[in-house]
Amino acid sequence: MLSDGRVPQMILLDLMMPNMDGWEFRSEQLRDPRLAKIPVVVLSASGDGARPISAKLMLRKPVTLETLVAAVRKFVQPS
Repeated sequence: MLSDGRVPQMILLDLMMPNMDGWEFRSEQLRDPRLAKIPVVVLSASGDGARPISAKLMLRKPVTLETLVAAVRKFVQPS
């Protein structure tokens, strides 16, 4: 989706994904200057959050809806 020209205000990233894990995704994102500055909020149940990923925020599952909404509001401006 990021290759179609649209640039989101933030990325909510799970570290454990089926085809590409969060670290691989973040590495690919950082290679693209157009996408590198998009803030990333990591949402994961994994204890591997200590592995460097340079995210703006790390949320540990389970997360409350209020916590998730507050995190999104930090980075997303209403349109």
